Amino acid sequence: PSCFKCSTIIPVPKKPKTTGLNDYRPVALTSVVMKSFERLVLTYLKDITGPLLDPLQFAYRAN
Repeated sequence: PSCFKCSTIIPVPKKPKTTGLNDYRPVALTSVVMKSFERLVLTYLKDITGPLLDPLQFAYRAN
């Protein structure tokens, strides 16, 4: 769906006083539906790929 592909980018100041564009940090606001869908897909993928990974692979894994 198109709502999953859209996000709003808001410039957030890094410091109280901003003098240029480098003093802002871009923050993307996404929909709650998209975040929920991503969480479901991530849980599903972890369940599938967990047994396929080498037991000695520790990087980028929980616990």
